[in-house]
Amino acid sequence: MSRVKDRKLKAMFRTLERLPFEACKIGQSVAQQKAPVASGKLRDSIKVSSSVANPNAIEAVLYTRRPYAPIVELGSPTQPAQPFMAPAFTRMSYHVTRTLNKL
Repeated sequence: MSRVKDRKLKAMFRTLERLPFEACKIGQSVAQQKAPVASGKLRDSIKVSSSVANPNAIEAVLYTRRPYAPIVELGSPTQPAQPFMAPAFTRMSYHVTRTLNKL
């Protein structure tokens, strides 16, 4: 009985370890699909980074370093918003919730 329990716990921990990166990769795909494409620079700049600097925390980050990304996302007085990260985060949240509910 304890071996079955151990296997289930190990599988659960593996799932939890992968979850942040998986969610960010899904988010990256959504953000790249939703990003408006004039030159493609914004779309191509959407990246995922992950690290395990702290053994008690697994981290993954979805980001872009394009300085105009917030204006595209949120809009300005002269430009309407064209959200691309917000839909990505919504999809990421759904993936995390669905995965955790399966555990």
